[in-house]
Amino acid sequence: MRKAIMVVVPTAPVILRQFIGATRELDMISIKTDLKKVYYFSAVFLTLLIVLVYFIFFVNVENYIIQKYLPASSPDPVSVKKSSMILDFRSIDLYLYGISLVLFILPVVFSLITYNLYIKKPTMELRAGIRSVKEGDFETRITEKGFKEMILLFEDFNNMVKACQKQIAIKHYVSGSTQKMVEHLNTGEITTQPRRKLVTILFSDVRDFTTFSEVNDPLVVISTINEVFDIQVAAIKRNSGDIDKFIGDEIMVEFPSPSLAFKAAQEIQARMQSYNKKRGNPLFVGIGINYGEAIVGAIGSGEQFDWTTIGHTVNIARRLCSAAEPGHIVISGGVYEKLKIKRECKETEIRVKGVNKAVKTFIFHSE
Repeated sequence: MRKAIMVVVPTAPVILRQFIGATRELDMISIKTDLKKVYYFSAVFLTLLIVLVYFIFFVNVENYIIQKYLPASSPDPVSVKKSSMILDFRSIDLYLYGISLVLFILPVVFSLITYNLYIKKPTMELRAGIRSVKEGDFETRITEKGFKEMILLFEDFNNMVKACQKQIAIKHYVSGSTQKMVEHLNTGEITTQPRRKLVTILFSDVRDFTTFSEVNDPLVVISTINEVFDIQVAAIKRNSGDIDKFIGDEIMVEFPSPSLAFKAAQEIQARMQSYNKKRGNPLFVGIGINYGEAIVGAIGSGEQFDWTTIGHTVNIARRLCSAAEPGHIVISGGVYEKLKIKRECKETEIRVKGVNKAVKTFIFHSE
């Protein structure tokens, strides 16, 4: 019987290991709550409770057997105990060992079930959600269930994903320069004060799109212009361009250098040719590029600002775009001088509204 009592001793570290293992699983995702404290306390409390139940149970069983087999009228309790109880203790030891085994297994099973239902399963759901978000799925949501700490954790996760989804949605409607300005506004890394700097500005315009929009269904008009914009934006992004704004069927873009702007323009015209081969009625793009000094700053009212570029350089770029024939690229002399690779082109001069003298330009045809 005392051997049976000793069976309970190994259960303490076993149960503790189960609960400690559960809390270590949480460390993988850095869950900082009071969950660990709760489970450490539960493990110790449960183990002590089982030990106490063991001792109370066995003491009561022993007293019961002694009272049953050793009546008070027995002349020689010791001899009677030795003679009449040896066989009974041997048989009941098996019964006690069985009960000990059951009481030993129960807390282990309980801890495993608790671990799987309330720790492992929710943790794996959370990790799966995190992986989905890392892969770009911002529609991911986790059902808020379980005990209080897990519900709060899942709620925070869902709110975080919603916030990320909102930020990404905003980026689709805000230029890269404006995003950077907002991100660094409170850090002092950049200033919102207007300043002059050398810029390369590209304007791209879809030719005769007004006529196209008047004779086609609105859904066709929107889907078509979006397809054309997708072609242009892809080329712009590949060449480090920052889209300043969309103006109807026109795009204004700022590039780090004239070479990158010209490369993007070539890609746009080449891809538009491929696009037109799939269409019955082709659409063409005219592009103008200028390089020079401009003013950069926040333009708007007290309620809303737009971080943009304005000035003579921008105006000239837009005029060059207007002068470009369908499928042509028109660049200023400043841009041409900065190009590392010179291509065959047509040199000419054009009159620009608001400028006294003619502007030297270079016209490139689509290949």
